[in-house]
Amino acid sequence: MGNPSNGNSNGCHSRTNSNLNKMCKVESCSNSVYCKEKCKRHYHLEYRELNKEKISTQKKNYREINKESLKKIAKEKRQTSEYKEYFNSYFKKWYQENKKAHSNRTKRWVEQNKERMQKIRKEWENNNLQRVRFKNSKRRAIKKRSIPNWANKEELYQVYLNCPKGKHVDHIIPISNKNVCGLHVPWNLQYLDIEQNCRKSNKFDFTYDNNTWLTTNNKE
Repeated sequence: MGNPSNGNSNGCHSRTNSNLNKMCKVESCSNSVYCKEKCKRHYHLEYRELNKEKISTQKKNYREINKESLKKIAKEKRQTSEYKEYFNSYFKKWYQENKKAHSNRTKRWVEQNKERMQKIRKEWENNNLQRVRFKNSKRRAIKKRSIPNWANKEELYQVYLNCPKGKHVDHIIPISNKNVCGLHVPWNLQYLDIEQNCRKSNKFDFTYDNNTWLTTNNKE
Protein backbone atom coordinates (compact mmCIF):
# COMPACT_ATOMS: atom_id res chain seq x y z
CA MET A 1 0.00 0.00 0.00
CA GLY A 2 1.13 3.54 -0.67
CA ASN A 3 2.38 5.86 2.00
CA PRO A 4 -0.37 8.48 2.62
CA SER A 5 2.24 11.16 3.15
CA ASN A 6 3.84 10.52 -0.23
CA GLY A 7 0.86 9.62 -2.39
CA ASN A 8 -0.92 6.30 -3.01
CA SER A 9 -0.29 3.26 -5.15
CA ASN A 10 -2.14 4.89 -8.07
CA GLY A 11 0.32 7.75 -8.21
CA CYS A 12 -2.22 10.35 -7.03
CA HIS A 13 -0.62 13.13 -5.00
CA SER A 14 -3.78 14.82 -3.75
CA ARG A 15 -3.24 17.02 -0.69
CA THR A 16 0.03 15.39 0.38
CA ASN A 17 2.84 17.24 2.14
CA SER A 18 5.09 16.87 -0.90
CA ASN A 19 2.60 18.75 -3.09
CA LEU A 20 1.50 21.57 -0.82
CA ASN A 21 3.63 24.07 -2.71
CA LYS A 22 3.08 22.68 -6.20
CA MET A 23 0.82 24.43 -8.67
CA CYS A 24 -1.27 23.09 -11.53
CA LYS A 25 0.84 22.68 -14.65
CA VAL A 26 -1.95 24.10 -16.83
CA GLU A 27 -0.92 27.54 -18.01
CA SER A 28 -2.61 30.50 -16.26
CA CYS A 29 -3.98 28.20 -13.53
CA SER A 30 -2.78 28.95 -9.98
CA ASN A 31 -4.67 26.18 -8.16
CA SER A 32 -2.77 23.67 -6.06
CA VAL A 33 -2.07 20.21 -7.45
CA TYR A 34 -4.80 17.60 -7.21
CA CYS A 35 -3.56 14.64 -9.24
CA LYS A 36 -0.86 14.04 -11.83
CA GLU A 37 0.35 17.61 -11.57
CA LYS A 38 -3.08 19.10 -12.34
CA CYS A 39 -5.64 20.77 -10.12
CA LYS A 40 -8.95 19.08 -9.41
CA ARG A 41 -10.83 21.14 -12.01
CA HIS A 42 -8.45 20.46 -14.88
CA TYR A 43 -8.02 16.83 -13.88
CA HIS A 44 -11.77 16.25 -14.22
CA LEU A 45 -11.96 18.29 -17.42
CA GLU A 46 -9.30 16.06 -18.93
CA TYR A 47 -11.05 12.92 -17.68
CA ARG A 48 -14.37 13.96 -19.26
CA GLU A 49 -12.65 14.81 -22.51
CA LEU A 50 -10.92 11.41 -22.69
CA ASN A 51 -14.02 9.45 -21.63
CA LYS A 52 -16.87 11.16 -23.50
CA GLU A 53 -18.35 7.93 -24.85
CA LYS A 54 -18.14 6.15 -21.49
CA ILE A 55 -19.77 9.04 -19.63
CA SER A 56 -22.47 9.36 -22.31
CA THR A 57 -23.28 5.66 -22.01
CA GLN A 58 -23.44 5.87 -18.22
CA LYS A 59 -25.81 8.84 -18.35
CA LYS A 60 -27.98 7.12 -20.95
CA ASN A 61 -28.22 3.95 -18.87
CA TYR A 62 -29.05 5.98 -15.76
CA ARG A 63 -31.84 7.83 -17.54
CA GLU A 64 -33.22 4.59 -18.90
CA ILE A 65 -33.21 2.84 -15.52
CA ASN A 66 -34.69 5.86 -13.72
CA LYS A 67 -37.01 7.05 -16.48
CA GLU A 68 -40.21 7.13 -14.42
CA SER A 69 -38.69 8.75 -11.34
CA LEU A 70 -36.96 11.40 -13.49
CA LYS A 71 -40.26 12.16 -15.23
CA LYS A 72 -41.96 12.55 -11.87
CA ILE A 73 -39.25 14.88 -10.58
CA ALA A 74 -39.36 16.98 -13.77
CA LYS A 75 -43.16 17.19 -13.65
CA GLU A 76 -43.16 18.30 -10.01
CA LYS A 77 -40.54 20.92 -10.80
CA ARG A 78 -42.53 22.31 -13.74
CA GLN A 79 -45.57 22.71 -11.49
CA THR A 80 -43.84 24.96 -8.98
CA SER A 81 -44.69 28.67 -9.17
CA GLU A 82 -40.98 29.59 -9.17
CA TYR A 83 -40.30 27.47 -12.25
CA LYS A 84 -43.39 28.74 -14.10
CA GLU A 85 -42.43 32.33 -13.43
CA TYR A 86 -38.85 31.72 -14.54
CA PHE A 87 -39.86 29.79 -17.67
CA ASN A 88 -42.50 32.33 -18.74
CA SER A 89 -40.10 35.27 -18.41
CA TYR A 90 -37.27 33.38 -20.11
CA PHE A 91 -39.41 32.09 -23.00
CA LYS A 92 -41.08 35.46 -23.55
CA LYS A 93 -37.71 37.15 -23.89
CA TRP A 94 -36.33 34.36 -26.11
CA TYR A 95 -39.43 34.37 -28.33
CA GLN A 96 -39.23 38.14 -28.91
CA GLU A 97 -35.64 37.70 -30.08
CA ASN A 98 -36.24 34.54 -32.16
CA LYS A 99 -39.76 34.78 -33.64
CA LYS A 100 -38.81 33.74 -37.17
CA ALA A 101 -36.52 30.91 -36.04
CA HIS A 102 -39.20 29.61 -33.66
CA SER A 103 -41.84 29.72 -36.41
CA ASN A 104 -39.62 27.87 -38.90
CA ARG A 105 -38.61 25.26 -36.35
CA THR A 106 -42.24 24.64 -35.38
CA LYS A 107 -43.25 24.23 -39.04
CA ARG A 108 -40.43 21.74 -39.64
CA TRP A 109 -41.40 19.73 -36.56
CA VAL A 110 -45.07 19.62 -37.57
CA GLU A 111 -44.10 18.56 -41.10
CA GLN A 112 -41.90 15.74 -39.77
CA ASN A 113 -44.38 14.59 -37.10
CA LYS A 114 -47.80 14.72 -38.77
CA GLU A 115 -49.14 11.53 -37.20
CA ARG A 116 -47.84 12.47 -33.76
CA MET A 117 -49.33 15.96 -34.12
CA GLN A 118 -52.73 14.49 -34.97
CA LYS A 119 -52.51 12.21 -31.95
CA ILE A 120 -51.56 15.12 -29.66
CA ARG A 121 -54.42 17.25 -31.02
CA LYS A 122 -56.89 14.39 -30.57
CA GLU A 123 -55.78 13.77 -26.97
CA TRP A 124 -56.04 17.48 -26.20
CA GLU A 125 -59.56 17.63 -27.63
CA ASN A 126 -60.62 14.59 -25.59
CA ASN A 127 -59.25 16.20 -22.42
CA ASN A 128 -60.77 19.63 -23.16
CA LEU A 129 -64.25 18.85 -24.45
CA GLN A 130 -65.82 21.99 -22.99
CA ARG A 131 -63.26 24.26 -24.64
CA VAL A 132 -63.68 22.43 -27.95
CA ARG A 133 -67.47 22.77 -27.78
CA PHE A 134 -67.17 26.46 -26.95
CA LYS A 135 -64.80 27.02 -29.86
CA ASN A 136 -67.05 25.11 -32.27
CA SER A 137 -70.19 26.94 -31.15
CA LYS A 138 -68.39 30.28 -31.56
CA ARG A 139 -67.27 29.24 -35.02
CA ARG A 140 -70.81 28.22 -36.00
CA ALA A 141 -72.18 31.54 -34.76
CA ILE A 142 -69.61 33.51 -36.77
CA LYS A 143 -70.31 31.41 -39.85
CA LYS A 144 -74.05 31.88 -39.47
CA ARG A 145 -73.66 35.66 -39.28
CA SER A 146 -71.51 35.52 -42.42
CA ILE A 147 -74.24 33.91 -44.55
CA PRO A 148 -76.24 36.62 -46.37
CA ASN A 149 -79.98 36.11 -46.85
CA TRP A 150 -79.57 35.77 -50.60
CA ALA A 151 -76.92 32.99 -50.36
CA ASN A 152 -77.77 29.66 -52.00
CA LYS A 153 -77.50 27.21 -49.12
CA GLU A 154 -77.75 24.21 -51.45
CA GLU A 155 -74.64 25.35 -53.32
CA LEU A 156 -72.86 25.78 -49.99
CA TYR A 157 -73.83 22.24 -49.03
CA GLN A 158 -72.48 20.89 -52.33
CA VAL A 159 -69.12 22.56 -51.74
CA TYR A 160 -68.72 20.66 -48.47
CA LEU A 161 -70.22 17.46 -49.91
CA ASN A 162 -67.68 17.40 -52.77
CA CYS A 163 -64.65 18.20 -50.63
CA PRO A 164 -61.88 15.72 -51.63
CA LYS A 165 -60.55 13.34 -49.00
CA GLY A 166 -57.65 14.84 -47.05
CA LYS A 167 -58.72 18.41 -47.86
CA HIS A 168 -60.30 21.18 -45.80
CA VAL A 169 -62.88 23.74 -46.91
CA ASP A 170 -61.27 27.14 -46.36
CA HIS A 171 -62.57 30.70 -46.60
CA ILE A 172 -60.43 32.65 -49.07
CA ILE A 173 -61.30 35.88 -47.27
CA PRO A 174 -61.42 34.82 -43.60
CA ILE A 175 -64.70 35.23 -41.75
CA SER A 176 -62.83 35.96 -38.52
CA ASN A 177 -60.05 38.54 -38.82
CA LYS A 178 -59.40 41.84 -37.02
CA ASN A 179 -59.40 43.70 -40.35
CA VAL A 180 -62.09 41.96 -42.39
CA CYS A 181 -65.09 39.61 -42.24
CA GLY A 182 -65.54 37.54 -45.39
CA LEU A 183 -68.83 35.97 -46.46
CA HIS A 184 -69.76 32.33 -46.10
CA VAL A 185 -70.68 31.89 -49.77
CA PRO A 186 -69.55 29.34 -52.42
CA TRP A 187 -67.20 31.70 -54.29
CA ASN A 188 -65.34 32.51 -51.08
CA LEU A 189 -64.54 28.85 -50.44
CA GLN A 190 -61.61 26.75 -51.61
CA TYR A 191 -60.09 23.34 -50.93
CA LEU A 192 -56.74 23.25 -49.13
CA ASP A 193 -54.55 20.52 -47.70
CA ILE A 194 -54.84 20.20 -43.93
CA GLU A 195 -51.31 21.57 -43.49
CA GLN A 196 -51.99 24.49 -45.85
CA ASN A 197 -55.23 25.35 -44.07
CA CYS A 198 -53.49 25.37 -40.68
CA ARG A 199 -50.67 27.52 -42.06
CA LYS A 200 -53.04 29.99 -43.69
CA SER A 201 -55.24 30.19 -40.60
CA ASN A 202 -57.12 33.52 -40.77
CA LYS A 203 -54.40 35.54 -42.47
CA PHE A 204 -55.48 38.36 -44.79
CA ASP A 205 -53.25 40.36 -47.16
CA PHE A 206 -55.87 42.91 -48.31
CA THR A 207 -56.28 41.29 -51.75
CA TYR A 208 -59.16 39.27 -53.23
CA ASP A 209 -56.91 36.26 -53.88
CA ASN A 210 -55.40 36.43 -50.40
CA ASN A 211 -52.61 33.99 -51.28
CA THR A 212 -49.39 35.70 -50.21
CA TRP A 213 -49.37 33.39 -47.16
CA LEU A 214 -48.03 30.72 -49.53
CA THR A 215 -44.67 32.45 -49.76
CA THR A 216 -44.50 34.68 -46.70
CA ASN A 217 -45.00 34.55 -42.94
CA ASN A 218 -47.18 37.65 -42.77
CA LYS A 219 -49.42 38.05 -39.79
CA GLU A 220 -53.08 38.99 -39.94
